[in-house]
Amino acid sequence: MTEYYLNSIIGHNLQRLLIEKGLRPVDVVRRSGICKSHVSEIMNGKITHPTIWTCVRLAEAIGCSLDDLVKS
Repeated sequence: MTEYYLNSIIGHNLQRLLIEKGLRPVDVVRRSGICKSHVSEIMNGKITHPTIWTCVRLAEAIGCSLDDLVKS
């Protein structure tokens, strides 16, 4: 699995989970403490190396498991 592919999966899952949970990106920014531009870059698949801690914070902010965020 290539790095870009993994980022595309995380971004896609992040967008899907936000819709399912009825959340907006700004909600994730507030809950996670991750800056708006970073969340946007993850959602658009532009982040080259998302850290595990970033993914954990996103999952916690959304209220999902880490697996839900990174699974293909």
